Amino acid sequence: MIDNQTAIMAIKKLAEKGGVTLTPDDVSNLNKHHSLGKNYKERNNEIRDAMFEGFFLSASNGELFIPEEEIKSSLGKSIEQNYPEASESFLKFAKTYWSLRVLISKLNRDDDGYISFIGGRILGVLEGDIGPVFFPFPGPQKIPPWEREAFQRELLKEFAPNIDVEDFIQGNPILIRDRKAMKGNSDKSGCLIFLIISVFILTLVLFI
Repeated sequence: MIDNQTAIMAIKKLAEKGGVTLTPDDVSNLNKHHSLGKNYKERNNEIRDAMFEGFFLSASNGELFIPEEEIKSSLGKSIEQNYPEASESFLKFAKTYWSLRVLISKLNRDDDGYISFIGGRILGVLEGDIGPVFFPFPGPQKIPPWEREAFQRELLKEFAPNIDVEDFIQGNPILIRDRKAMKGNSDKSGCLIFLIISVFILTLVLFI
């Protein structure tokens, strides 16, 4: 069963990998309602920064925060099925990310739909820092593919020393699909330009 304590365990794991050990007071505070978060802002920022580093170390090994069956149940298929063209390094990263995202989706929420407790909010911020760069969703806030690749390279180089960056980038299905889409658009633009020029030349020939 996924609950708030599953989230706290994930926070502890990520923070420790990033060099911060949670105290009993930290755990108690993380379980409190999010409206009290301002009382622990400085410490929460320390924990969040450590979690960010810890995420990349966890993703290097494909570590999970929930059972893999829960991910498959939520997505409708396994990570391997969802990204058939992926390299091993990308698959590991994706498993860690989606275990985080699915965990967050199942946390308790207030009537307004937002996560109710401080720890859950911190996990949500972490996912918001990583998702748009590596796993973009449709919407108005989009990072162009070439910028995402540059950001990915930079983050992996700094925070994931055990990930082969080239293997990750070349085996990144999302970037692969983006490149194909861009090439397709480029080919279409080229054909349109050729058609316009051909019509223009034909018009000149007819009226000369």
